[in-house]
Amino acid sequence: EELNQVSIGAPRLSWGMRNDLIRQVALFERAKNYAKALETIKLLEKFYPAKTEVLFLKARVLGKDGKFAQSLTICDSLIARDDTLSEWHTMRATALNGLGRKAEAKKELEIAKQKGRDAEQMPDLFEYRINK
Repeated sequence: EELNQVSIGAPRLSWGMRNDLIRQVALFERAKNYAKALETIKLLEKFYPAKTEVLFLKARVLGKDGKFAQSLTICDSLIARDDTLSEWHTMRATALNGLGRKAEAKKELEIAKQKGRDAEQMPDLFEYRINK
């Protein structure tokens, strides 16, 4: 009976395989190969379509790839689930900034600070771009 429950449920990756894919995304991201990073994220999404960790990773890579509207949509969905995480608000600010919505981005950074994000933890470059 236990075996049937496992086979009926959604397929899952082993923790090792999942972590390997997440590391691959990080490596592609560092190399600025965002297309490969997004391909790898698609594999993760097949197994974990609603996992916040995967969605956050996708929002981050999309933002770095200049796809700010898509990143913002994901950030909005993450914040709708749980608005207490400052990282999600910081990522949302990054997307807003990329879309040229600087006043909204500044407000979002203030929210991130209220949620516990130190100004020192926020990228200087991002602060510089918003202040321009």
